[in-house]
Amino acid sequence: MRADGGIRGDVEVPDYREIRVNPADGRIFSCVDFRRPFVAPPTPTVDREAAIKLALAKIDEPSAAAESAALRVTLDLVGNQLLMWEIGVQETVSQGGQNVTIHTLVSVNALDGSVEIAGGS
Repeated sequence: MRADGGIRGDVEVPDYREIRVNPADGRIFSCVDFRRPFVAPPTPTVDREAAIKLALAKIDEPSAAAESAALRVTLDLVGNQLLMWEIGVQETVSQGGQNVTIHTLVSVNALDGSVEIAGGS
């Protein structure tokens, strides 16, 4: 069972709780409580489509395509609140004569449009 506290409108916020119950005996076997203080985020100035375009431009690979986009309230390493688009990008590149699919998470600041590549595999 997951509490829907992690969503406010169309924005994911740092308010996540999950309780797992054993269906055989009804006993709780797992409890996750990840809540961080946050303020209601402002309206993004960068919309979903613009964030996707910025993310794809950062990747700069013709085969790149967005596979997901989510607007999230996040916190940086020192606790400052950010409103970010997290764009999942998939690209196919040739390595050693074989096509390899690469998945990368690109973060786009929903207020100023700055872009960072968060990671890839």
